[in-house]
Amino acid sequence: MMIETMTPQVSEPPYVGPRAFTTADAPRFFGREAASHRLAELWREHRLTVLHGPSGSGRTSLIEAGARPLLPSAEAEILPTGRLSYGSVFPAAALPEHNPYTLALLSSWSPAEPASRLAGWSVADFLTRRPQRTDVLGRRMPLLAVIDQAEELVAGPPHAPDRERARRSFADELAEALDEHRHLRLLLSVREGSLPDLEPYERTLGGGEVARLRLAPFDAGTALDAVRGPLRRTARSFAPGAAEALIDDLRAGTPVVEPAFAQIVCERLWRSLPPQAGAITAEAVQAHGNAALTGYVARALADVAEQYDVPVGGLRSWMQRTFAGTDRDPATNPPQMPPAVLRALEDLHLIRSERSGGELRYELQHPRLIAPLGQMIDTRPSASGPAERLRAATRALASGEFARAERQAVTAVRLGAKSDLRLRAEAESLLGNVAHGRGLRKEAETHYQTAASLFEARQDRTAVGRLLAAIGQIRLADGRGAEALEELHAAAERLPTDLTVQAELARALWELGQTRAAITVLDAVLSAEGDAPEILRTRGEFLADLGDADAALRDLDRLRRLPPGTRAARALALATLGRFDAARHEIDAALDEAPDSGPVLLYAARIAGLRGAGDSAADLARRAEAAQDPALPRHQRRVVRRILAHRPDDPRSAG
Repeated sequence: MMIETMTPQVSEPPYVGPRAFTTADAPRFFGREAASHRLAELWREHRLTVLHGPSGSGRTSLIEAGARPLLPSAEAEILPTGRLSYGSVFPAAALPEHNPYTLALLSSWSPAEPASRLAGWSVADFLTRRPQRTDVLGRRMPLLAVIDQAEELVAGPPHAPDRERARRSFADELAEALDEHRHLRLLLSVREGSLPDLEPYERTLGGGEVARLRLAPFDAGTALDAVRGPLRRTARSFAPGAAEALIDDLRAGTPVVEPAFAQIVCERLWRSLPPQAGAITAEAVQAHGNAALTGYVARALADVAEQYDVPVGGLRSWMQRTFAGTDRDPATNPPQMPPAVLRALEDLHLIRSERSGGELRYELQHPRLIAPLGQMIDTRPSASGPAERLRAATRALASGEFARAERQAVTAVRLGAKSDLRLRAEAESLLGNVAHGRGLRKEAETHYQTAASLFEARQDRTAVGRLLAAIGQIRLADGRGAEALEELHAAAERLPTDLTVQAELARALWELGQTRAAITVLDAVLSAEGDAPEILRTRGEFLADLGDADAALRDLDRLRRLPPGTRAARALALATLGRFDAARHEIDAALDEAPDSGPVLLYAARIAGLRGAGDSAADLARRAEAAQDPALPRHQRRVVRRILAHRPDDPRSAG
């Protein structure tokens, strides 16, 4: 009897090219076995683990294809990979006040949950609400969480005082979650250049229990494993000496090989061979290796030039002059390109950064790129359809690059306007988010209205409801209370279970002076879901405003973290009860976080009035009237006039 043997085949190339490995790619992930086991061990055993390495060393691949598969679901529960940047077509104006880092993390941990719901939760709230998994002996299983690209916490754009406060608050949230959930194990993956900036956060998060693991580029031996291993599942192999020739070429006289470059070249080699070829020869390596890197560099520069609206020829010349010329100085910080372009080039493994003397400096990713830069070819950007453009716009919005997000979204609309109504609607919603992020409320409202009309044509009631809620919020912020109420009523009809919509409907009623009606709306929601943080926060603020201090504190003291406006309302409730020392502590903290907030300053003025400090109350009331971050709603401006009416020396007191 004859037994036929089959050579294993694959239906796709065994190499992933320049992208990161995913968990599904684990069978073709080689060269990192020891590092994978070490990371899995550290992650499971330590409260905080920090994985660091140069850009392009493969940290994401090590987590997804190396460590994750080594952690069985019967022994540990692993959350989806977390991110700290959040870009979405979800109408941002419909979201309540929130920490952007918290929302980004929770959205990546729970992508099916509406952003409007997650925006009201802290990290500890989220973990508390999750079902608790136990092992076969009934013991609580470790919960493993990872934040990839954690350098965004310490160096991510944009740099602004409100972002710095948000970072500190987010770090405190993470530390609180780690303290309360002793089974939680947190892994942070960070570029090496940002490691010194992460150290203060390590002290906050680690609680004296921090493990570090450095991931270096490949040495020659691990590089050989990485290029040979994936072929075991195929009918091909490297001819004698061919793999060694490939690695020698990629080393370029250095001790190390860039993992991404090995994948780029091997993928090109695989695709270039005839289907019947069984061996990858040294001749094939010589013929296609440099061409693969040259083509990759050219396409990468063309893509960056298109996305950031810079001349591709100028970008190529700048790269050649700065990094590949004979007079280059690797210690020089290149000032000619915007920081966003430099970050994009680093993301594509063309340059790397390191912090020296407090300054960020750049150098070529690896000397092996000098030859491709010197042999630059003209290449068109990668073909991008409307969906790819919209994804690029979302990524740009997540990193605060409003101009690029707008260009990409407008192009997505132009390319997909006739063929894909949903895509156009999502692009219009994203353009509304861009305008909202820039503070252009009227422009944001126009884009949201267009998106709502398009979604209405598709009979997507959920999307329409969220957009109407966003429009209502904008009108509320503009002092157009009656118009806001109309939009929010319409949103609530479409989204009767959306807590944020109900909260904003109540807020619109409150701003129109219908405080009791507003509280009735919130009471109904809380009777169905008694611990909704956003609803408790809103009702507590309203009760404090009414002077029902005991009821206000019952709501507000159930919350884990209070944004400045809510903290100021709690301070007012404490002062109403005569607890002035506690009130002073709360209002000082709120003013420190939001020094130009009209509502916070007005609460401070009312507290000063309760203490009998008339002059201080009047001064704070004037500051509240002039404040713009945010400005006072119309009904609270009437409170300012009442406070100043007690000051006969104020020219407005007669009004």
